[in-house]
Amino acid sequence: MGYFPLCMDLRGKKVLLVGTGPQIADKAEKLRPFGAQLLRCDDPHQPALDQEIAFVVVGDVDRQTACRVSCLCRERGIPVNVVDDPRNSTFFFPSLIVRGDVTVSVSTGGKAPGGGACISRLIGSVLPEDTGEIIDRLQALRTELYGKYPREEAKRLLRKAAARAFGVMIPSEKNW
Repeated sequence: MGYFPLCMDLRGKKVLLVGTGPQIADKAEKLRPFGAQLLRCDDPHQPALDQEIAFVVVGDVDRQTACRVSCLCRERGIPVNVVDDPRNSTFFFPSLIVRGDVTVSVSTGGKAPGGGACISRLIGSVLPEDTGEIIDRLQALRTELYGKYPREEAKRLLRKAAARAFGVMIPSEKNW
């Protein structure tokens, strides 16, 4: 277990895409809804790696070029994902389930992306389509509860409301 899942606000952040073809198109499609500023690298042998780059995605290039770009990124402390090459990647793209502002990610640490996709389908099949709307209502309730009750009581009431909204059995308060 060497990889920690991290949710990052990508709105307006620069993401450099090195390479062209279906691998890069797939990653761009996953990133686009999150508001990243996608930059295409015209020359994979001379990627523009400045401090404003949030991370780099490399795909559809030869192994030597991928290794070179990965090394350059690591030297500069820039996270890099080389598609289908865990050894040259410092992070992986998870399989995603998106419902409004709710994003669930599944990662296998680069070991079996197809397995992660199957797990995502399973989770997605039980996650309500209106999950985003439920979360919006819970956010409004949270604001109301935190204004009326002490923090711990508000949290308890909010957990109870969330459990009811998602049809989850409420465990004993000691375990929650």
